[in-house]
Amino acid sequence: MSSFQTNTVTWANGAGFIRVGGVSARLTTKPDVGFDFDSLYAEETNSTKVVDGITSQLSAGEIVSVDAWLDAQDIADYQRVLGVDADGLYLGECSPAEAYHVVSSAPPNGDNWVYDFDTQAWIYIHGVDADGAYIGNVAFADCTEIATTAPPSTMPYWRWRDGAWADETPIDVLKAQRVTEAWAQCESLLENVAVATLDIGGTTYEFGVDRETRENIIGINTAVAVGVPVENPRAYFPKGAVTPINCTHSDFAAIGGALLAVKDAYMLAYLTHKAAILACADASSVRAYDLNAGWPA
Repeated sequence: MSSFQTNTVTWANGAGFIRVGGVSARLTTKPDVGFDFDSLYAEETNSTKVVDGITSQLSAGEIVSVDAWLDAQDIADYQRVLGVDADGLYLGECSPAEAYHVVSSAPPNGDNWVYDFDTQAWIYIHGVDADGAYIGNVAFADCTEIATTAPPSTMPYWRWRDGAWADETPIDVLKAQRVTEAWAQCESLLENVAVATLDIGGTTYEFGVDRETRENIIGINTAVAVGVPVENPRAYFPKGAVTPINCTHSDFAAIGGALLAVKDAYMLAYLTHKAAILACADASSVRAYDLNAGWPA
């Protein structure tokens, strides 16, 4: 029967294992057992060494020497765990005594993470500064607090307050943003929704109020006004038509007037929205202002 029943040691290819009192640990330093070897197997069923590629059984003296070395070892000196410090920062492999808390796995990747002791999970660091502004995935030491998520958007006025993101956009900035939104809404409606309805030759037609249509009608009316030859009547396509209708110079003048009236109505609606937004007394009113109402039917 082998001498190595309870305490064992192996070493090969620059690494090994030690077992003392039934507790095992990895070896990273070649054991100094009192004789030369390249590989060592002091186990229950294998007591050999390898020197220069030659395997031989351990002699009685070598077995005694290995036993004495094993008896002198404190397994705690070899045990390694994955540990974090008191702040939840990863220490990597360390002795149990060095770890404030032992974790089951390393952080998911090389970015900045911190271990949450309550949930027992790794938290991706969303750092905020002393003012609550987001500074991103930074080292734990570089942030004042850790948010649970990134801000809802890239808007620069988000602040982390009492465990949640708060929109602290200044009211003048909010007003400017909503006025810009109102103008964008006006342009979108003119380009895609607004129409001028006109009776031509006893039939009602719709004409788009988009920029291209307005410029086209203005061009025709300008040409007529300065004496450039324009067919009278001239073929023209109403909005959505697949065949043209014949429009006289007077028809084109009426179309132009109708387009101008519709555009003016939308511009008046935009300016009304703008005035209402600028008159808001607080940020919540600015945010709640409804830009979908108040446009011409």
